[in-house]
Amino acid sequence: MSPTLIRLPFWLADRGFSLERVLARDPSRSWAESWSLLPAFELSGPERAFARELLTRKRNLWLLRCNQLASIGDFLVVDMSSPSPARRRSFLVELKSGAPLQLGGRGACGQMQNADLVVEELRRLALAESLTELVSGDGDAVLAWLGVGSR
Repeated sequence: MSPTLIRLPFWLADRGFSLERVLARDPSRSWAESWSLLPAFELSGPERAFARELLTRKRNLWLLRCNQLASIGDFLVVDMSSPSPARRRSFLVELKSGAPLQLGGRGACGQMQNADLVVEELRRLALAESLTELVSGDGDAVLAWLGVGSR
């Protein structure tokens, strides 16, 4: 079974953005299994730029890539400032180039229709208890809303 989320570590922005390396470093999977996951988690140019900016500027925010075949969104952002998962805020993000910031809803064309799968993963991974907000819009608008600043 394919994972729903894969954490994008901070070193990804610092040492060259290689999703292949992130997948290959997971000891729970063989190299062949990791390689087969690449299409489900690959990032477009704007998604990669968004991820690099967030990972570089906000070390309290963990960034997880959503499985693109699961209709749950592009990224999950978890504010790890609190030591208690019950007090952590989490945001499911769907990037839409040029679109204004939108809070709530399930995203255009149902890209977030399975957002409930993320809640299960948040709890299983002990990252947070629930989703705080569904967020969609242009990458710069979402970064500004998260307090990251503009590129």
